Amino acid sequence: MNRFVEPAVRVFAGAVFVYAGSIKAIDPVQFFTTVQNYHLIPPLGAAAVGFYLPWLEVCCGTALIFRRFYLGAITMAMLMTATFMVVLVSAQLRGLNVACGCFGAASPSASNELIIGIALLGCLGFLLVRGVRTAHINSKIPGR
Repeated sequence: MNRFVEPAVRVFAGAVFVYAGSIKAIDPVQFFTTVQNYHLIPPLGAAAVGFYLPWLEVCCGTALIFRRFYLGAITMAMLMTATFMVVLVSAQLRGLNVACGCFGAASPSASNELIIGIALLGCLGFLLVRGVRTAHINSKIPGR
């Protein structure tokens, strides 16, 4: 049973990032508008985030699913998720009623987005611990 948990968590987390990135990549103008609504970065920065972030999410999700550049993909996914959570809390504290935009038009409420973010960070943390442990064990095997 334990040998199925890590792959299931890895594919789930990867699929979340591929889906979220794909939804945003389909309509980068809408995502740019969503990023601008947070009032944290200037329009040029929002344009860069609106265009490049979805593709970074798709790449990280794909890397998680296929276990390529694994520890880097986990780290980037964790950084993106944590950053998003900070930005979302910042918007709430400033009284902004901003749609998250993480899942396009299907985005849940901000409080549900925080719950999803916490769950996703938990999954990614689990994968990071397992990945580091596996890398450490493999480095001690002679001939590797």
